[in-house]
Amino acid sequence: GIARTRAAHKEHGAIREIEQLFIDQIAGAQNFIYAENQYFASRKIAEAIALRMAQPDPPEIFIVAPQTADGWLEQKAMDSARVQLLRAIGEKDHRDRFSIYYPVTSG
Repeated sequence: GIARTRAAHKEHGAIREIEQLFIDQIAGAQNFIYAENQYFASRKIAEAIALRMAQPDPPEIFIVAPQTADGWLEQKAMDSARVQLLRAIGEKDHRDRFSIYYPVTSG
């Protein structure tokens, strides 16, 4: 399938199919979600995950992301948002099913 994202521009409205695809997949997951995401800073995605974590029997969710964003601008724009989103998810994770990990190498 094809899913698109496009910002609103002139007479063309925004297209947010990729975001909706992720929200639908989070809502429909039965057992496990694994995602690698370099920016985990979407409020809508975090809200969808928090909603699942608040359910009686949520799936296990395992996310791999970098420990910090790359470069000072991305760090300023996204690191604090990511921390806030993770805290909000953690407050709903009553079954301890949400995990986020960052890769580490010997270098």
